[in-house]
Amino acid sequence: MADLLIEASAGEIRTALVDETGPLEIGFHRGRDLHREAIVLARVSALAPDINSAFVELEGGVEGGASCPLSGLLPCHYAPFEPGSARPKRIGDAVHVGQKFCVELVMAPNEESKSWVVRADYARKGRYLTLTPFRPGLRFDDGFDLEGKNRLGDALTPILKESGVAVHAPARGIGDDVLMAEAARLLGQIRAIRTAGGGARQILAAASALKNSLRDAPPDLGRIYLSDRDLLAQAQSCLKQWPDLLPLLDVPKTEMGLFADHGVEEALDALIDGHITLPSGGMISIDETRAATVIDVDSAKARWVNRGANREQGVAGPGAGRLSM
Repeated sequence: MADLLIEASAGEIRTALVDETGPLEIGFHRGRDLHREAIVLARVSALAPDINSAFVELEGGVEGGASCPLSGLLPCHYAPFEPGSARPKRIGDAVHVGQKFCVELVMAPNEESKSWVVRADYARKGRYLTLTPFRPGLRFDDGFDLEGKNRLGDALTPILKESGVAVHAPARGIGDDVLMAEAARLLGQIRAIRTAGGGARQILAAASALKNSLRDAPPDLGRIYLSDRDLLAQAQSCLKQWPDLLPLLDVPKTEMGLFADHGVEEALDALIDGHITLPSGGMISIDETRAATVIDVDSAKARWVNRGANREQGVAGPGAGRLSM
């Protein structure tokens, strides 16, 4: 069973999913990435048919306000379209220069790109549900039995009249009152987006990094360890919406810090060094050259079972490849 670690420092939230073998996933939340999932008004400034995309200005965006608009890139597969209809295949059929609409910030600018990647077919995500106004219908993560699907389908019928709904695994065992409260919150956000008028302004701000880290925590966690009491108080406030996580919160005593105690700092040092030892005995080497970043997997022979037969395979062992940043 995995535990979630959350550490806070100035302007940054660090998270790690760990089990008895060490870290499985590591996340950093800082800078521009903290604005991801915000909804802002966009204006198409130019079409780029060669990459089947459009350039947009994010009016009233996340840095500098209306007087300093940011740029965004809108790929055709993220372009606006009538819910339930076919997606446009060419950017020129989807938008025109000067057109305004709301977009969701998807990917922050990096060293290679100065523009946000944005999408006009936005969704609003919660812990138990995601509302998908551009994709009608009801969908379930794996693990729901027929009785549960029928019960939740009946409860969500009023919501389905305005938006598609994806029901997530943490919703299993959650009371209908909690589920419907989240549905109402998310539907309120979608209505606010739909009724947003013109003008340069941010429509919906992004949630805090702490809140999104808790929202995206997998089901069946062991504990959620927080670095200090202030972070605990913030988490307790967030989890009024997600009561399944509230009993898991803990602030353990630690001399070296959560990440050091659970082997995460050691894993980060290995990433920086460019040599990562796999549980199977293999190794991943990462080397940067002027032309490319080269990743070499030197896999040890690991034994695994397939349909009752033991086979020797040159593959990484359990958990390999799940460490991400």
